[in-house]
Parts: sequence; C-alpha cells; structure tokens
Amino acid sequence: MKKISQRDSNIELLRIIAMVMVLILHADFQALGTPGAAEIVSKPISSSVRVLLEMMSIGAVNIFVLISGWFTIKPSVKGFSTFIFQWLFFSIGAYVVSVLWGFSEISIKEFAKCFALTCAQGYWFILSYICLYFFAPVLNAFINNSSKRELLIVILSFFTFQTVYAFISGGADFLVKGYSALSFMGLYLLAAYVKRYCDLTRIPRRLYLYSYLTLSLILSLIFIVGTLTDIGPVTSRLLCYSNPLVIMSSLSLLLYFTRLSFKSGFVNSVSRSSFAVYLLHCSPFVYSYAYLPSVSNYSGYPLKVISVVALWFVVAILIDKVRLMVWNFVLSKFGGFPKL
Repeated sequence: MKKISQRDSNIELLRIIAMVMVLILHADFQALGTPGAAEIVSKPISSSVRVLLEMMSIGAVNIFVLISGWFTIKPSVKGFSTFIFQWLFFSIGAYVVSVLWGFSEISIKEFAKCFALTCAQGYWFILSYICLYFFAPVLNAFINNSSKRELLIVILSFFTFQTVYAFISGGADFLVKGYSALSFMGLYLLAAYVKRYCDLTRIPRRLYLYSYLTLSLILSLIFIVGTLTDIGPVTSRLLCYSNPLVIMSSLSLLLYFTRLSFKSGFVNSVSRSSFAVYLLHCSPFVYSYAYLPSVSNYSGYPLKVISVVALWFVVAILIDKVRLMVWNFVLSKFGGFPKL
C-alpha cells in the first residue's frame, strides 16, 4: 500500500504561533490596559516586556493573510462551506452557552449577534477574509498574467497610498487601520510577488528572524519614547496593521518559516483547528463576558496570565475537534464532498 506523504509543518507551526500572538494581543494591551507614562516610569521592566510582546504580536493578522497570498487561495464550494460552518458552529454555540449561563437572553436581537461581522462584535476578520476569498480568482489571474514589473508597480502604488492616506494621515476610513479587505488584498499580492520573483535562498535564514526581532524592538522603543514624551499620534498609529514596519516584521517572520523544513502530525493537527481559537475567544458572547475578565483578573501575575491564555487555546482546539466530527457527519449524510 502506498504511503501518503505527510504535509510539511513549517507554515502550520507559523499559523499556531500567529494565533498565540492574537491571544497575546488581546491579553496584553486590551485586557490589562495600554501602559502609560506613569507605569513605564514606575515599572520599567514589566511594562517594557509588555510593550515588546505587543509589538512582537501585532503582525499576527498580517501573517495569516500573507500565508494566504504565499500559497494563493483556491476558492471552492467545499472550502467556503467549511469556513462558514466553522464560524457559525462557534458563533451560535457560544450564544447557546451564553443563554444557558444567564449572560444573554433569548431574543432576535441577541441571536442576530451570531451573524454580525463588525469590529464592535469581534468578527471583523471574517468579513474582510470572505471578501478576499471572493476576489481571490481575480487576484490570482492578475498575478499569473501580469509581468513582474506590472505586479511590482501595483504593489508599490498600493502600499504608498495606504501608508500616506491610512497610516500617516488616518484619512482613508475604508482602510480602517489595515482591518479592511482592501488591505488584505495588498498583503496577498505582496506575498505572491515575493514568492514568485524574489530569490530567498541568497539571504541566510537567520537574518529573516533577526529582522523580525529588530523591527519589533524598534517599534517598542518608539512606543516607549512616544509615551514618555506624550506624542499621542505616534504611539496610536504604531498598532495599525497598515504600519509599514508591522508589515515588514510580519513578512520577515513568514520568510523565516518558509526556510524551515520538518514534518509533524501533531503540529498539523493543531494548526488545522487554530482558527477556532479566534472564533471562540472573539465571540461577542465570550470576549467581554469571559475572556477579558479571566485575563484581567491576573494582571499582576504574568505566569497566571500565560496559563489562562494557554487554557483558552487548548479549550478552543478541543471544541474544534468536535466541530470536525459534526462536519464530517453532515457531509457523509447530506454533502457530496469528501471528508476533511
């Protein structure tokens, strides 16, 4: 019997790390509060560590989108159905549990939150990614049929426009600090261009990691100095996904992992369910009622915060394994797709 080759695990590991970075983002500045000048002066070490962790993690969303551009999205009914089912499984499931626990009431208004895809409701990424998914065939056609020069001009033009009118001036509301599908499309094209036209083997692998760490450190220093000198506009813009330094940092980490090569069934299995971590803790019925309070209650105890974050990660992965079994059952009874 022919042995089926196992999928490479380098990018799968990066997906897991990126999702841990998302948890860190929400457990750091959002749950514990953004460090002010007083905290930085009175607690320089702990506050500096918090700032560094935030800056090392701020590129998590960009990384997910860059990975999509690196491999290019291949739209299919099965793929889209799987994505939507996973979202609704966690969204509706969280609502049901919230009702049973008495945090939410049974009403059309509350139930409608299960389908809300806004920043206020926590699921903005799904809306932007669905739009990217729909436009993927157009982007792929442009990538495949344009010259290297044409693709480069479009990418440079886009990021110049985004940097000036979204990151620097903050005037382009439709870019929403890099939260929009349009920003995702720019990242998608960037990753595809780098993979297709850049000779990555000429640069030692470790330099990509050094670049990521150096950029994270630079962002941290700018934030600390900006906070101490009360330069509000500077520090507030650092956490934008449209920040060129954040984009460069995200790309550097992706390029480092593309140069790794190993196989792990465990890593692949966890990565398969990693998106569930976002779907669980960012649910409008979980984030404010359970996730943020569970983290903020341990603001003075870093190890406990790490334990709580790790627990949320594990719980989400285990719940998603149930989702996989349900989805496979649904497909076996009513669908024409092969099992996951």
